[in-house]
Amino acid sequence: MASESVLREKLATCVRIMNMQGLMGLFGHVSTYQPEKDRIYFSPSRGADKSIVKPDDLVVADLEGKVLDGKGSVPKEWPIHTAVHRARRDVLAVAHLHSPYSTLFAVARCPYRPVTLQGAIFGDGIPVFKDPRLITTPALGGKVAKLMGKKRNRPNAPFKAKVALAAVKEVKTVSELASQYRVHPTQI
Repeated sequence: MASESVLREKLATCVRIMNMQGLMGLFGHVSTYQPEKDRIYFSPSRGADKSIVKPDDLVVADLEGKVLDGKGSVPKEWPIHTAVHRARRDVLAVAHLHSPYSTLFAVARCPYRPVTLQGAIFGDGIPVFKDPRLITTPALGGKVAKLMGKKRNRPNAPFKAKVALAAVKEVKTVSELASQYRVHPTQI
């Protein structure tokens, strides 16, 4: 269990880095979740300068979006975070970004495909929420969480061992193993 100070420091650092990389946009927001206390730590929203975010700038809320600590308010689209954290206690961070890169994909109507090793975790696709409205209600947040499903689960050690053993036997090709175990070939 990470302490509150550690979570705050990590989230503030994450926000600054994402901002430096051009991923936040003016209205992007990131959260981290402390499941043992059902507390969500939100980055500042509504046009706050993300390049100077400090741990004390974060807003803390419960799973209903009620502010428990901090100055300011939760992001307008807080239901994304609360619904995902409620549905997936294993998801310890949510990023809702307004990156120019993702916006480009949205207006070009191109599929998202991994092109780097780091993108391999998205090898089986990225679900896209097609409702154009802002996600400002728990009902819409719930639809996002449902669409997300169990994607991006981190494989556990027994699963990794099973895949590695199958690869070492060299009975099947990497492509066949990737298809069988539903992972991207670069993960084998």
